[in-house]
Amino acid sequence: MSSRAVPVPETSDVVPALRGTLRSATRHEHEATERSFRLMRASITPAEYLGILERFYGYYAPLERAVQRASEHHLAGVRLPDHTRAARLRRDLAAQGGAHAHLATCSALPALDSAAKVIGCLYVIEGAALGGQLIARHLATTLDVSPAHGGAFFHGDGDLTLARWQGFLAVLHAFGAAHPASHGACVGAALATFQTLRRWYEGAAS
Repeated sequence: MSSRAVPVPETSDVVPALRGTLRSATRHEHEATERSFRLMRASITPAEYLGILERFYGYYAPLERAVQRASEHHLAGVRLPDHTRAARLRRDLAAQGGAHAHLATCSALPALDSAAKVIGCLYVIEGAALGGQLIARHLATTLDVSPAHGGAFFHGDGDLTLARWQGFLAVLHAFGAAHPASHGACVGAALATFQTLRRWYEGAAS
């Protein structure tokens, strides 16, 4: 796969076929992963929340490093969202009385050896930020956390989250239109991202 910049259309007339394919192909894995988190319980405790933050940090910290390296190599020149969720998790851990320095991190990450695979992985982690808005509101009610006090990860970009997602979709649509033969690799990476996240999360909780 060439590292040349993926063109972003100036108009909105690109049919978002890749997005629809990703949505339908990953629905089962998406739902299974959300069920494993069990974040929307009314009975969640501060200790449970700390454990959840630790598990997310163990996955997001190495994944963000891998995405950054792969993006620089395979998507040079493409404007992608900044990946700062691990930094937010570190702040949340500190606010909840935890620390990140000695936490185990996931090594079974999705392969990101092409532009299509990077795009597929980003589809999952950027989409997860939308769901994080609902989780953030729930945690604010149940645990009294806020962006400044333990809830920065799920709060994400707040009111700007939708705009960030739409910016990513412009890249996704452009890539899908320009590289139809790469749709399968993109879907495979999205599935692998859901699967490796769930396996890590469930394994770290056991």
